[in-house]
Amino acid sequence: MKKILTIVLFITIFLLGTSLRFYKLGDIPNSLDWDEASWGYNAFSILATGKDEYGSAYPLSFKAFGDYKQPVYVYAEILPMELFGVNAFSVRFPSAFFGSFTVPFVFLLVYELFRKKHYAKPAAFLSMLFLAISPWQIQFSRVAFESVLGLFFVVFGVWVFLRGLRLEKKWYFFASAILLALSAYSYHAQKLFTPILVVGLILFAKDYFLKHRKLLIIFGICFVLFNSLWLLDSRTTARGKSVLFTSDQTQLLKNPLVESNQDAQNNQKFFNVVHNRRIIYAEKFVSNYVNHFNLNWLFVEGDLARHHAPGMGLLYLVSLPFILMGIYFLLTYERMNALLLGYWFLLAPIAGSLVTGSPNAERALIMLPIWQILEAFGFMQLVKIIKKKAIFIGVVSIVVCLYLFSFVLYTHQYFHHTNTDFDRYWQYGYQQAVTFVRQPQFIDKKIYFAQDIEQGYIFYLFYNQIDPKVYLASGGSNRLQNSCYSITNAYFGTCNKTAGDIFVTSKEIKQHNYTLLKTIPYSFGDTAVFVYTIQ
Repeated sequence: MKKILTIVLFITIFLLGTSLRFYKLGDIPNSLDWDEASWGYNAFSILATGKDEYGSAYPLSFKAFGDYKQPVYVYAEILPMELFGVNAFSVRFPSAFFGSFTVPFVFLLVYELFRKKHYAKPAAFLSMLFLAISPWQIQFSRVAFESVLGLFFVVFGVWVFLRGLRLEKKWYFFASAILLALSAYSYHAQKLFTPILVVGLILFAKDYFLKHRKLLIIFGICFVLFNSLWLLDSRTTARGKSVLFTSDQTQLLKNPLVESNQDAQNNQKFFNVVHNRRIIYAEKFVSNYVNHFNLNWLFVEGDLARHHAPGMGLLYLVSLPFILMGIYFLLTYERMNALLLGYWFLLAPIAGSLVTGSPNAERALIMLPIWQILEAFGFMQLVKIIKKKAIFIGVVSIVVCLYLFSFVLYTHQYFHHTNTDFDRYWQYGYQQAVTFVRQPQFIDKKIYFAQDIEQGYIFYLFYNQIDPKVYLASGGSNRLQNSCYSITNAYFGTCNKTAGDIFVTSKEIKQHNYTLLKTIPYSFGDTAVFVYTIQ
């Protein structure tokens, strides 16, 4: 009977998490952003031709807007696109799928780690439940975010490693090496995070590996080999280099340089050392790192609008006391396991701390599921310290009500207000604009897109499902370097317009020779896109 109840509870939580990630997946948010459109069209192109939008055959990185995206997400889109068509649902399917399956693997991870304890199963179920309803994880699982796949492969890989350690089966370690390496091909931050995490896993299992040194060497070689293939395409590091805070030295070192010069003029040699750029970089890193634990960022405001629901933070505020209690519980009663979880937890913000715009919820997503595991143990600690049954029932009832309120509030804010309050942050209107000008009455017209319709070409390609074979035959996206380039009868870049042409822009034009043809409004009334006829 207990086994049946366990299975039922497991399936129920999994279905809850899955439904939250797949419900109206293609409609909320109500527009793809340019990264999603890029992944979608490149997957469509690979499916149709075996080449990306630039004509590269089955690349290890995908060029897009001066960036080079990791390959796993694009290839993961191919099957959904074949099954469901070229649409927003297919583009977001991998995120929702891997985000959903991260939930049960968190159960397996926690249960494996605490298997010998009587509270292993309750802790695993609570961790699973808290991740299933996590605003942070739901938010990213409903949009084409690479980080969701990176998190999945890390959780899966660590569980396989721990299971291999317990069962003493060698093939588990090889499978773990592959899974953990895949995380680096899913998201840039994992290129730094995962190798350092593997070092922690080896230290955690040092007693076992001291007895099986050959296995340790083979495991290490396999991981390094699998995790190094991306070096065959050096462009994959372009994104990481471009967002490092050291890449904008002029802004970062502007004030310290002035102060350093003043100290030099005043012969203040000691204080001049303080303004050394290495000290400035260290201070910036520490500041960025500490900000990942900023309570306002975590529980109230979040960062970018696309990273959280309107009026909500990344985590439920009700979770905070339980996270603190969970830290106390693990440090007091589970020090060995606490070292591994703490190592993961404290390592997670490092990659995000090296870049501008920190903290960033996407780069810090790898902090999950540690928040939820701490929360689960904190909840159990509360249960443990309450001795009287009447008090226990009352306190637990209040806590459950607070969680229900938080969950209902989040789902309301996300599913009812994302498309109304935050649609401007999702490049809303681009889809309507690019499909409107493809109507038959405009077939003989030249359609010009203003540069303020950012990366408008990729929306035109994706939403109009421009045949990749035809697009590549015309030169593909290699033509983007041209000042003016065309796709069918649509023109992008700095092009010369003439009378009779159609002009699409996000800005209102009051010149007498521009006649307004159509407006595409945001839900709150402002205009997202204007379409004009040039007289």
